[in-house]
Amino acid sequence: MARTIGSRYRRIIEIAESSENSIQGKDHVARFENLLSSCPKDKKLAIIFDEIEFISPLSQLDTHWRRDYIDFWQTLWSVQSEIRKLSIVIAGVNPYMCEIDLIDGVQNPMFGIVKDVMLTGLRTEDTHSMIRRMGRQIGLTYEDSALDYLQQRYGGHPLLTRMACSFTNKAIVREELERPISISKDRLVKEEVQRESDLQFYCRHVVSELKQFYGIEYELLEKISRGEIVDFLEFAAEPEFIKHLKGYGLIGVDKSGRPDFRIPVIKRYIAFESARQRKSGELRTMVAELDRIDWLERRKDGILRDMKQFLKSCDVMGKIGLYGAPYIVEADQFASIKVCRSWSDFTSFINSMNQTFVEPIDAMKGKKFFYSDMPNHFPYLFDAFSRIRLLRNNADHLRLRQSVELDLAKMLETDLFGTRLTSLREPWFMLQQICLDETFASVQYEKNSLG
Repeated sequence: MARTIGSRYRRIIEIAESSENSIQGKDHVARFENLLSSCPKDKKLAIIFDEIEFISPLSQLDTHWRRDYIDFWQTLWSVQSEIRKLSIVIAGVNPYMCEIDLIDGVQNPMFGIVKDVMLTGLRTEDTHSMIRRMGRQIGLTYEDSALDYLQQRYGGHPLLTRMACSFTNKAIVREELERPISISKDRLVKEEVQRESDLQFYCRHVVSELKQFYGIEYELLEKISRGEIVDFLEFAAEPEFIKHLKGYGLIGVDKSGRPDFRIPVIKRYIAFESARQRKSGELRTMVAELDRIDWLERRKDGILRDMKQFLKSCDVMGKIGLYGAPYIVEADQFASIKVCRSWSDFTSFINSMNQTFVEPIDAMKGKKFFYSDMPNHFPYLFDAFSRIRLLRNNADHLRLRQSVELDLAKMLETDLFGTRLTSLREPWFMLQQICLDETFASVQYEKNSLG
C-alpha cells in the first residue's frame, strides 16, 4: 500500500509539472481529481507548496505565473471543496500573496482564505541546544552566560546565531588554541564589534523581504533604530502598521507601547544603512533646522497636555502622585523654552527642564523617593527625568562625582548610539531633541501602563 500511495504522490507532482504551460487544460484538472479520489478513503492528503513566491505573480523566473496564478489556485480550491480530505499548506518568506485582495483587477483566490502563521526566532532552550550540539562536534563548550548572551544578541535567529558561532570558531583556529575549549561571555563581548561587522551582509538578508514588500513598516523600523520613537508611537496606534515587524520577530512592544529591537545587531545595521543613505555620520537623526520651531511647539504642547492628563488619571485612580497635586507647578517656565543654538542655550534649557519636572519631586517627596520609589512606580518617567538630572548636573558643575560621570557616559553612549558627543555638528540641539522626545515618549508609556 505504501508503494501505491507513494506512486500516486509522484503522479501529483508530474501533473503539477506538466501544467507549466497552462493550468486551464481540463484534462489536467480531471486527472488531478481522479488521482485524489482514488486514494484510500481512510487516508488524508496534504500538498505542501514551499517558496510560494516562485509560483506567483512575484516570480521573475517563470513569468507565466502572472497569467496562470488565478486559474491555478481557483482550481485547487474548487477541487478541495469536493475532496474534503485534502489539505494545502503554503510556505514562503512573507505572507504578501495572502494579503492583497486584487491582482490585475481580479480577486486574489488566496485573499481571506489562507491564515498566515509567522515563524519567529528559536526559544532560548532551543538556541542553547543548537549551539551546544554544534560546539560539541568541533570541541567548543559554551558557558551558560555565553549562551544567554547569544540568545539576547541575535534573538534566536538561526542563521545569525550560527554565523556568530562560526566567527568564534574561526578566531580560535587563527589563534591556534588547543581544543576542547570553553567559550565565555567575556570573549563574545570582546569580539562583538568585529563579529557584527562581518554579519552586516546577513543582516541585509534578514530584512530584505520586509523592505521590499512592506515599505511603510520598514520606514518605522528605521525610525526606531534612529531613536525616533515618537513617530513610531503615532503609527503603532493602528496595529496593522506594525503587524509584520512583530510577526518577523524584529521588535517587541510591551504593554506600555514601548518598542524594543529583539535583535540588537539588526538595529545597528538599519541605523548605519539609514545614515549611509542620508550621507550622514550621525546614526540619530536631527530635526531639520527650518522645522525646529514648529517641532518644539508641538513637543511642548504634547508634553504639557499629556502630562496633565496622566497626573489627573493618577489622582482619580488613587495612584501615588509625583508632585502632591495633579498638575505641573512650573508649566509656564517650561512653555517658554526656546530652540537651542549654543551650549549657553542648552544650559538655560536643561535648567528649565530640571526646575519644571525634577526639582518639584525633590521638594515634595525628597530625593529618596526619586531614586528608591520612582523606578518602581514610574519607571519610564524615572528614565527621562534621570537624563534631565544628569545633563543639568553636567551643565552646572565643573566636576562630577565619579559615579555620576559613569552614569552620564553610559547614558550618552546609549542615546547617541556610540557616537562621540564632540563629533556632532550641533550637540546642544541633539541633546535638547533627545530630552524632549524621550520625555514625551515616557509620558505615553506611563499613560498606556495605567490602561
